[in-house]
Amino acid sequence: MRKKALIIDGYSLAFRAFYGIPLLSTPTGIYTNALYGFATIMLKAIETIKPDYLLIAFDRLEPSFRHEAFEEYKGTRQKAPAELVSQFSLIDEYIEYMKIARLEKAGYEADDILGTVSHILRDQDVHSYILTGDRDAFQLINPLTTILYPGSRGMSDFQFTDPEWIKEKYDLEPEQLIDVKALMGDPSDNIPGVPGIGEKTALKLIHAYGNLQEVLENIEDVKPKRAKENLVTYREQLDLSHYLVKIVTDVPLESSPEEWLLQEPDNSKLRSFFDTYSLKSLADRLPEQEDVSLSEALEEVDFPEYDDLDFPALLKKLEQDDLDILIYKENEPDLESALVEFFFLFKNNKAVKLGPDQEMMAKLAEKLKDKEFSAWNLKGLAHLIETYPSKADDLHLQAYLLNPGQNLSIDSLFASMVLEGANRAATAGDELEELWQLHKLAKELAKGIEERDLKELYEKIELPLSEVLYQMEATGIGVKLEVLGEISKNIENEINQTQKSIFEVVGKEFNVNSPKQLSQVLFEDLGLTGLKKTKTGYSTDAESLERLIDDHEVIELIIKYRGLAKLKGTYLDGLIPLVDTQTSKLHTSFHQTVTATGRLSSSNPNMQNIPTRTPEGRLIRKAFTATKENWRLISADYSQIELRILAHLSQDEHFVDAYKQGQDIHRRTASEVFNIPFADVTPDIREKAKAVNFGIVYGISDYGLSTQLKINRKEAQGYIDRFFEEFPAIKAYQEKLIKEAKEKGFVTTIFNRRRYLPEINSRNFNLRSFGERAALNTPIQGSAADLIKIAMIRLNKAIKENNLQSRILLQVHDELVCEAPPEEEEILKELIITAMEEAIVLSVPVVVEIYSGDNWFDLK
Repeated sequence: MRKKALIIDGYSLAFRAFYGIPLLSTPTGIYTNALYGFATIMLKAIETIKPDYLLIAFDRLEPSFRHEAFEEYKGTRQKAPAELVSQFSLIDEYIEYMKIARLEKAGYEADDILGTVSHILRDQDVHSYILTGDRDAFQLINPLTTILYPGSRGMSDFQFTDPEWIKEKYDLEPEQLIDVKALMGDPSDNIPGVPGIGEKTALKLIHAYGNLQEVLENIEDVKPKRAKENLVTYREQLDLSHYLVKIVTDVPLESSPEEWLLQEPDNSKLRSFFDTYSLKSLADRLPEQEDVSLSEALEEVDFPEYDDLDFPALLKKLEQDDLDILIYKENEPDLESALVEFFFLFKNNKAVKLGPDQEMMAKLAEKLKDKEFSAWNLKGLAHLIETYPSKADDLHLQAYLLNPGQNLSIDSLFASMVLEGANRAATAGDELEELWQLHKLAKELAKGIEERDLKELYEKIELPLSEVLYQMEATGIGVKLEVLGEISKNIENEINQTQKSIFEVVGKEFNVNSPKQLSQVLFEDLGLTGLKKTKTGYSTDAESLERLIDDHEVIELIIKYRGLAKLKGTYLDGLIPLVDTQTSKLHTSFHQTVTATGRLSSSNPNMQNIPTRTPEGRLIRKAFTATKENWRLISADYSQIELRILAHLSQDEHFVDAYKQGQDIHRRTASEVFNIPFADVTPDIREKAKAVNFGIVYGISDYGLSTQLKINRKEAQGYIDRFFEEFPAIKAYQEKLIKEAKEKGFVTTIFNRRRYLPEINSRNFNLRSFGERAALNTPIQGSAADLIKIAMIRLNKAIKENNLQSRILLQVHDELVCEAPPEEEEILKELIITAMEEAIVLSVPVVVEIYSGDNWFDLK
């Protein structure tokens, strides 16, 4: 059987991986997306080809012979982003542990090494597969050399490019592509080619004459005339281009094929490497091994052992012994009543397993409610045993505070915080291993919380909030399905009427939901000017339609149709199945460990996304009610809390003064920025000032503000400049904030919540801009998030102390929604206002607006 070789174009693969995968980083901010993509694509290629030889070619930093011939060669290329460059050393380390031959040669490029190696191996009857994203390598193709070109799915498929593929695609032989490239040039490498000759003309010439030499020998017959003239005028440039594009195949290499043979990787070092950089999916692909690297890393591994106890014995043990860690596993989650297994680790290192038995839950809850122990996701445990363990620690919350915005897993945290990159050994069982990991992690997490001064944030805010959220989730909120059904029916009628109006305006029926058909109607039938071209025609996305709204009356109807269709499909039809038909309640899930700023999020449904900006969307809130008959809903909302926090943090005297005087801050901004008397500010001007105020909080650009206000960028920048002229302390505060973030790598809220921003020092403009906006926004949005969390804890405590039946139901943005029986409505309002307004002392007043009604719609 013929042997096979896999030859990899190193930097080509690294660049493709970097740009093909969203930016990834470890909990400590080290970028890994290029490394991950590089390894994934390469492993897929190895799995696909099963090579006998494996090697990787790299470019050198010093100039090649092509630079000596043409100083401007590749002169238009931008430097690689810092986020990619920082990963080159990681890729080198990975290659070392994979034991792959690495080839490079001064004066030559990786392409030349690819060509030389494939030619050497061809002479030995070895079939070479070259993995590269560079089409220049197509010229190397022959019966024993195939290009593996990463396909449309990037990391999961390859285009096998062989002579037959080239023939079908170009109707040429692979070596003829050298002449085509010489004629047309290559802007990406700054190869000039012949002016006026593009790919189409170059292909015609080579199809007609066979090769470049024949083209030049028959120059008088060449058409078109301009091509003939330019071939004569730029002959020297053409010769140079041909020299630059031709890959050499005789590089004097200093290694032999014996050194390129496939080697067995160092799996021990690879496992440590992957764990260090939080690449669990790659680590999982390594073969299982039986080693003692954990012992070596941790001096001693005292693995827990199971105690075979029945349930009564377990209850007795819970009374007598100190519990360390508790985990739970839900099996068969598709069943209405999930089967749950509990695994207990006691401080004497004995483990106990409790099998699924719903009848035991009440007794277990009684033992756990006042027990000190640690768990991963206490709120989830509380729902299972229907009791919140008030003295337990939540390791998931601790990990989140140390690594906000990261996708946290026990394995990755254990590898980075406990093993510091050492190998994980094979263990006696998954649950025992997890118990042991959490036992070790608990110490490291507690240490991290202490060292980063996060103890108060954890103990006074996040941990007690978890219990409040558990109670809110268990309570749910009332939903009248008949109201949702009526709204859905009305929206459907309006959708049909709007569609009918669209057909009448354009003069024909078509599928409004089809971007292709809609594009044809707008840009071909109606003759509107398209803005962005796609594969199926001009774009009909929301941005494009908004910019066309003044060009034809149908655009407004289409936007309305889409809005109504989304409202019905996502928020009405999607909401109804989530309501418990037995209790007419909806139980959303609140998440503490998702956002990077500390804001809560929710799912099933996402309450933050319930529409409020359109009249039709707001109607959905009519269906949300108290959970008990005749009880009232009460809504309390912080008034402009983020702007008040900005005033406090910046100490801008004009901003602070406006709030102290109880002025409308948007009218005050309008008066200052637009230089008009306060009394003369119109609603339209106030709205513009409002957009400026909130835009400043989010670090808005002139482009962002111009899009929002539908004005040109120059005018938008003028608004921003005048804002900072009138409120200079805010400008100074923001500049200081960005400077400190670049120095420290993170920003903090008033309550010392941290957000790490590795992007802020990026050389990539977009990444750096994101980091700077996050640095400006996080201290404000994060402080507002902390503030309402404190208010929720205080309010929940006050409700209990006053022995009220009232309850908190929802938290949405800066709003709390509660319910109360009629006789408790007024006292609950007082408690809400006190809890929210006194949760923090700012240098400006904290104001809460409060409303009550029979449903959520009526609260404002």
